[in-house]
Amino acid sequence: MMKMNIEEWFSSWKRWEKEHECLNMENINEKPCTYDGSLEDWIKELTTFIFIYPKEWNRILSEYKDIHSKQKQQKCDELDFYRDDEGYLRKVGEKNNLLRFHFESDCFRYKNQITYIMEETQILTFDEYLKYCRLNEKGRMIYLQRLKSRFSKEVFQTQEEFQISFETDYDSSDFNNRDIYVDMLNHTYVFL
Repeated sequence: MMKMNIEEWFSSWKRWEKEHECLNMENINEKPCTYDGSLEDWIKELTTFIFIYPKEWNRILSEYKDIHSKQKQQKCDELDFYRDDEGYLRKVGEKNNLLRFHFESDCFRYKNQITYIMEETQILTFDEYLKYCRLNEKGRMIYLQRLKSRFSKEVFQTQEEFQISFETDYDSSDFNNRDIYVDMLNHTYVFL
C-alpha cells in the first residue's frame, strides 16, 4: 500500500518496479494496485498533481507511454479526468458537469435535504456521476426521470413541481434563488 504522498511516489526510483508502479499499468484511469484508497481519492490526487506540476506529469506520462509502447497488449493510457482552469475536477469529453434542480419557489427551503444528501447518502456521488456518463442519450433521460421520482418521494417530500437536468455551467439559472446546482465530482453545491 502507498504510504508516501503522490509527489514522493512519482519521484521515487522504484516508481516502475513490478508491484510498485505509480500508475495502473493496465488502465491509467484505475488506481495502482499499491494505492491504499478509493478510485475517487486516486483520481482527485492524480489530477491535483497534474494541475500543480504539469511538467513533472508530462515526464511521468511519457515514461508510462514508453513502457506501453514496448508491450504488445492493448492498454488504456489516456486519462479520462482533468482539472479545469479553476481547479475543479472534470471528465474529458463530458459537458454535463452540474446537476440542476429548478424549483418554482425559493430553493433555500431545501438546504438541509441537499446537505444531507451530499454528506450522508450514496445518491449524488462520484460513482453515480460516472454511471451517468457511461449512459447513452436515452439512458440519461431515464436516469434523470428516476432521480426526479426518487427525490420527489424520498428527499424533498413535497408536492412542489421541480425540474432536474444536467448543465454545462450556471448560465441556465435565472438567479432568483430557485436553482440548486450540484457538482457530483467535486462534492459541492450552489444555490442561485
